[in-house]
Amino acid sequence: MANQKFKTRLRILAIEDDPGIQTNIELQLQAAGYAFESAMTIEDGRGALQSNPPDLLILDIMLPDGNGLDFLEEIRGNTELCNLPVLIFTALNSGFDVDSGAVYGSNAYITKPFRAERLLAAVEQLLSKTHATGAHH
Repeated sequence: MANQKFKTRLRILAIEDDPGIQTNIELQLQAAGYAFESAMTIEDGRGALQSNPPDLLILDIMLPDGNGLDFLEEIRGNTELCNLPVLIFTALNSGFDVDSGAVYGSNAYITKPFRAERLLAAVEQLLSKTHATGAHH
């Protein structure tokens, strides 16, 4: 597990349009020592990614201005963001939806409602893999 000082430097961006869920994610991640940013739309998320890419993206699929999987495909096609770890976070939980997330390039998939332990475990795993290999940045 990453030490607290290292974790605080790690930034997580969540693109989630439900304010209650967004707040819940924020509280869980900040309590675990991560820096957190949020966006409610793909367009706002795109701006945040371009101005200051995070260490991890948590991405909802059903967003008011588009489909998160289409946005994930856009991210994977961007040479500066293609290695960004992406955690799909959605109410869509059929086997097809999980497989679609993988096809589009997600690194992990969590369904709503979520358990805090599951979210934190997935975040820790993705960030430790990325920073161990130096794949991001």
